[in-house]
Amino acid sequence: MAKARTNKTYRTSKKWKPPRVGSKARAKIPKHAFLLPATRRFPFKSKDPKTGRYIADTTGLMAAYRRAILQGNRVVARKALSKLNPIRVKQGKKKLPL
Repeated sequence: MAKARTNKTYRTSKKWKPPRVGSKARAKIPKHAFLLPATRRFPFKSKDPKTGRYIADTTGLMAAYRRAILQGNRVVARKALSKLNPIRVKQGKKKLPL
């Protein structure tokens, strides 16, 4: 019997703990899991344990948004919000302002 494929494009984890910068585990994560893929900064995707695919994590997006605001990086903050706000609307929450 074939597995039913889910179309879920995001998940919400209770704890966000990405691998450290420069670690071997971080080098194994695909570039599409970062908001700045060239430098592998601001990870926002996590590996889904059921499918093995990397999907957007709302906790990771919030962490990336907060870090970008603290560092004064408005470009990354806007990228994070553009991915996060549609998910928040689906969940019945308010959009975040920039």
